[in-house]
Order: sequence, then structure tokens, then C-alpha cells
Amino acid sequence: MTDIQLQEFLRDRYGLVVMSMDALHGFDDHNYHVIARTQASVTSPPRSFCLKVINEEDSRTPDKILAVNALMKFSQAAGVSTQSTISDMDGREASRLSCPGEKYDGRLVCLRSWLPGILLSQVNMTPDRLFRFGQYVAQFSSSLLKSTDKHCRLPVVHCPFQNFRHPFYQKYKFTWRLDNVSDVLNKLWTVSGETRRELVRAVVNEFEDQVLPLCGQFTRGQIHGDLNLCNVLVSSGGHSFPSSDRETDNSPLVISGLLDFQDSHISYTVFELAVALAHVTLTTRSQLDPLVMPAHVIAGYQSRHALNWAELHVLPVCVAARLSQLLVYGEFYHHKDPDNNSVRENPELKWRLLLEIWNKRQQLELSWGSLGQG
Repeated sequence: MTDIQLQEFLRDRYGLVVMSMDALHGFDDHNYHVIARTQASVTSPPRSFCLKVINEEDSRTPDKILAVNALMKFSQAAGVSTQSTISDMDGREASRLSCPGEKYDGRLVCLRSWLPGILLSQVNMTPDRLFRFGQYVAQFSSSLLKSTDKHCRLPVVHCPFQNFRHPFYQKYKFTWRLDNVSDVLNKLWTVSGETRRELVRAVVNEFEDQVLPLCGQFTRGQIHGDLNLCNVLVSSGGHSFPSSDRETDNSPLVISGLLDFQDSHISYTVFELAVALAHVTLTTRSQLDPLVMPAHVIAGYQSRHALNWAELHVLPVCVAARLSQLLVYGEFYHHKDPDNNSVRENPELKWRLLLEIWNKRQQLELSWGSLGQG
């Protein structure tokens, strides 16, 4: 799949004349920042778009794309700054690539509006920013949210998913859902080294023995599913961070947008938090100890919605389970598509953190919870 093919696709399906196209970060989807004009008005100012080429598995279920688009519209109505879906010239919310004989033939493609801002993964993560990120995660996890903190510079969003219902999600079984972590065992053959395979097996066993029996004490509902730092847009003081300041600037954090609802599903809100925590430990843009950073996120979360004993108890194991998914699925998807290196970003860092979290999980339960309650 070449840039020329995608440009022709955008011309034929969306009536766009592409001026530039840059690849963006993605895991199993391929994302692009496109700047284009409409064919009907080539003198009009160029606009930015996000082009998403959906992965092979999701391309088999077009109903999922429609459900994701419905969730995005619902979230916008609730006050969330997120992307809008742009229909093709036939009014379809997703179109299929036609490139016979190539591996991308038949893939679904979505065109969405472009949201300005800087990814949270690109800025220096301070305790205050981690705290505010935790508050933001809580906004998607609690129907009890009350935006009463006058000093919290966050958009007012009252549990946008609380009243969302869509028939697709009622029956959808998302592969990456945390309570499906045992699925990684079916793909463990892609991981090199018996020591690492044994570590993943130990995580899965403890998750099934210690976490799943407590699910009755967790809050259940629609979750975003992938609140990692690459899916959150931020600005500083109402303006985007200058590129030279992203590493050192410590100004107050303003979360200005949320991306990629592709992994949304019905699950437990504590799993939403665990996914966020796992990805926080992987950031290299902080001077904090990676195992201390989750405590600040939890503290922010609990300032908006208190976690019960069971939810606090399972967080270290849930974080280890998410890291196990990232590692095993990363190897599996790379085996299927060796050209996609995004699925294997920083594997050694992930293995090191997984082992460290696993060995210290009992201490982390206490340290994460104590700061969160403080």
C-alpha cells in the first residue's frame, strides 16, 4: 500500500486532492495526517484530516466501525473534544480499499477530522500532570463525577459513556479486553525465551485466581479501552506546547482532546485505569521512577472517584496483565506483519518493567494505594 494508492483512494472516494501525507503512530491500524483540498474547490484553503486504515481483524466487522462512530458522536454531544467522521461521496462512514493481490485489499478506511494539539506522550510528565491525567481518566469511569475543583483545568465532562447504548457492544467480545488476558497463552509461541513465557503464564494464572473472582465488586460499563498517552491531546495555557519546551515545560496541563475509540467495549472501569497506568510506566519523558508514576495517576483518579478495596487490590496484577498483552500481541502481530515495527516498540523496556512490577506487586499495592488515598 503506497502513498500514491491512498491519494488516489482519497481522490476517488472523498473528492480530495492531497497536498501532503505523513504516517502517524499506530499499533495494528495505519494512521496518516493528510493535508488536502477538495476537488470541487481547489482554491479553498487546505484542511487537515486523519486517515485510518483499519487492521485486518476489525475490517471483517464493519458494524464495529459504525458503533465506534456512534460512540464518538455521543461523546462529542457530552462535551468531549474528539474527532468527527467524514463520509465518502456515497455517504458511507467507511470505505474499502481495492488493491487486488495485495495484503491491504479489502481493508476498511475511515476519514476523520483533525484535532490540533500535542500528544500527552510528547510532554514532560510531572507529578501534577500525572495527577490531572488521573482525574481525566476518572471522568470516563464514574457516574458520580462532580466537577467542583476550581483549580482543576480540565474540561467538564460528566461520565460521557454513562447513558450510551449500542447493540453492537452488547455482544462484542474484544480480543484485548483485560478479562480475556488468557488469550495471550494461545500466542505465547511467538515469545522467545522460556523464562519470559513462564513470567506471562504466572501473570495470567494470578489474574484468573485473584482478579476474576472479584469482578462482582467492580463497576461495569462502557470504557474507552485504550487511554494511553498517545491518545490524549494536551495544550498549555490554552496554547499548544512549543516543540522546544515539551521535554522541560512544567506549566499546568490542559487536556484538549481524546483520540481513537477503536478499542472501546463494555468492561470494568478499574480495567480502564489499569490500562492507563500500564502505559504511563512506559513513558520515557519523566524524571520519576516508572513504578512511582502510577501512584500520582491513582491519586488524581481518587480525587474524583474513590476506588474500593477490591479495585485497589488488583491494580498491580492488572497492570502486569496489560503489559503481558502488549508484549505477546506485539510479537504475534509482528510475526504476521514483519514490516509493522510499531507493534514491538521498546520490548526490552516492557519486559524489564513487567518483571519489576511482578516481583514488587505486593509492595506496589500498598504504595500506590496510600498515595491515592492521601
